[in-house]
Amino acid sequence: MFNSKPTSIFLHLNEQGSLCLGDSIIHLPFVRSLRAWAPEANITVFPRRGGVKLLDPIYGAYITTAVDELPCAEKGEKFDWVFDLVGENISTARRLRRVAQKRFFSTAARGWFHFPELPLYHGKHVVRRHLRLLKQATGFSLGSFWPWSLPPVYLQRAAELLPDGPRYIGIAPGAGDSGRDKRWPIDRYVALANELASDGFAPVLFLGPDEAGWESNFDSVPCVRFPEEENRARRDAVGGPSLVVALATRLVASVTNCCGSGHMFALGSEPVVSLFGPTSYEKFAPFCRRGVCVLPRIAGSKRMEDVHPDDVMAAVRWATQPMTRINGPAYRRVSFPEIDMNRQSN
Repeated sequence: MFNSKPTSIFLHLNEQGSLCLGDSIIHLPFVRSLRAWAPEANITVFPRRGGVKLLDPIYGAYITTAVDELPCAEKGEKFDWVFDLVGENISTARRLRRVAQKRFFSTAARGWFHFPELPLYHGKHVVRRHLRLLKQATGFSLGSFWPWSLPPVYLQRAAELLPDGPRYIGIAPGAGDSGRDKRWPIDRYVALANELASDGFAPVLFLGPDEAGWESNFDSVPCVRFPEEENRARRDAVGGPSLVVALATRLVASVTNCCGSGHMFALGSEPVVSLFGPTSYEKFAPFCRRGVCVLPRIAGSKRMEDVHPDDVMAAVRWATQPMTRINGPAYRRVSFPEIDMNRQSN
């Protein structure tokens, strides 16, 4: 769209100065696309704290640096292009607009601060909205996002923890301490793991710090694996979210609540079954090649208890059937009409 590409780009990803893990992953498709379009540019990201720092082995392949403070024009801090992907604070948008020397794009005030002026896309899904903005700004669209770049040490460790042979299905029953209303009941996850094992799959459990001690709930499940725990027990442990992404490449499918684990599983390229209750699947469904969003059977319900076990198992069976890969995000629901984001704009 423009004759010359920027040499410096600033990305504003969060207003609070610390980005949660899930949001950090949601921004990755935009960051990777931007890097593919401008391979020589210096790309600076705010904030560094939180998810960007935790995901440094992945983010590091696409950005130049991350900072803990917003740039200030009065200090002479300038960038050719600035993207404000938060759009929550008009005063912040004004501040960032003064930092941009050539182009500025913001979702604040319905795109009023854009220069040059662009029509603002109002789609619900966060990743799709960001990628549409990038395409409007640059005319560029990345054809495929998989595989994601990971240091070999993580991929090697994942292969050691989940060796070839079994058909692994990941299960992430948590959602952090603040996401208790987003958790499917733990007893249903145990029943699901047992049913998967009886069908010949190997259940693989992923438990975060807020789920410490949950391992005992799965004592009745045959062949269950806890690869992160096995990794921590090793003297040469390598951990963090990057290991989860590497382990996701070893799975044939995964089941998760609406949480950071689902977005990490999506980077592994295999199907993700996401259980949604109080949060919006249209906005937060993992950006994956193939995905199934399972919602409560009771119309209008936002209770995770109303997500039916039969629907979840049916979704897993759909996800594990041989099927042509979709080179882009595709989201479907078991209980409601299919939504394919390759064909619809919402």
